[in-house]
Amino acid sequence: MMIVLFISLSLIPIVLTILKLIHKQLLFDPEIQDIISINQLRKILLVSYDLEVSYDHLTFIYHDTQCSLGMINSKLIMKPGTQIYLTDIDEIYFLEEKGIVSIGYRKENKRFQKNLCCYK
Repeated sequence: MMIVLFISLSLIPIVLTILKLIHKQLLFDPEIQDIISINQLRKILLVSYDLEVSYDHLTFIYHDTQCSLGMINSKLIMKPGTQIYLTDIDEIYFLEEKGIVSIGYRKENKRFQKNLCCYK
């Protein structure tokens, strides 16, 4: 009986550590969702052409359709249609520097800047 009790008590810290790790994995991380959205945009822009960069929006031709990316109601939306890529953003801007198109945005008082594609 003492051996069983000793083994049970020695396993408690291990079980608690595993439960803490599992709990962290189950929490929703919005930054991971943003990374997924940026990667989706990169794939779209990879096969697009005629990119035009302005401060608050980006226009391009994707599958022979004129498309634009811009912020509407705190969301980054691609038109035509309403494909939502980033949510709960406070500010957005696009930059073209040395042939690289980047997106910058502010979310929850944090600033992010990600490269989207190369452009001539």
